[in-house]
Amino acid sequence: MAASVPSVFVLRHAHAAAGDPEGEDYERPLDERGLREAHRMAEIFAERGWKPERVICSGAARTRQTLEHLGAAVADAEVTFDDSLYSGNRDAYLAALHAAGEPSSLLLVGHNPMVAEFVSTLTGDGDALALHQHGQGVPTASLARFELRASFASAGERDGYLTHFVVPNG
Repeated sequence: MAASVPSVFVLRHAHAAAGDPEGEDYERPLDERGLREAHRMAEIFAERGWKPERVICSGAARTRQTLEHLGAAVADAEVTFDDSLYSGNRDAYLAALHAAGEPSSLLLVGHNPMVAEFVSTLTGDGDALALHQHGQGVPTASLARFELRASFASAGERDGYLTHFVVPNG
């Protein structure tokens, strides 16, 4: 019996309120547009039957809120909050992937430009439409879904087959 192919979802947080010059960036919440984007992304997860087994999410308010709005899609997932996804670079995302264990599927929820850099790093090849959509940029609440050619622990550059790249219309 063949082993299942591990899948990785990489989600950029939904649109956040403008930063207050005297406020804390880490605590910026989603704005109305972001709430609509997060709700639409929850619908997309439900429509496609996507239910990640494990989630690693930045601890920033806007990523936590985005995750909360996924609702049933992540209700049974093991969730970890990791601030390296807020303050680190693409290598922090790769380290999170490597440390995820071996769930059947993993969702990483983070921030740009790190999400865009990580998605580009992981992309080897993929579905033509998904590759085209990814080439247009990584707007808020966009999601890349990969099938990996390696385990989570050993995946690296170009080890992902990009199956989907979804941008909700918030």
